Amino acid sequence: MTTYFTEYQRKLTDPNGASEKIENGNTIVHGLSIAEPPALLSAIADRARAGTLRDIKIYSLLPLAHAAKTVLVPTSLTVSRLIPGS
Repeated sequence: MTTYFTEYQRKLTDPNGASEKIENGNTIVHGLSIAEPPALLSAIADRARAGTLRDIKIYSLLPLAHAAKTVLVPTSLTVSRLIPGS
């Protein structure tokens, strides 16, 4: 039987590996306000700029600096749509 720690270790990855799990057309809701995941948002934006990630929807409420420097940059927005929170 797999322990929780073993399962955690098996799934543990870096931001680039996590962004590779996102497929074209997926919807993303990232951490809000001070919980923005800077490394993950950078990896998503890098993939978008490289053309390996397209047509994604990003839901964001109170986006701060990390989102503004990554997924909200106009070159990233050409392949994604920001859906502001209500």
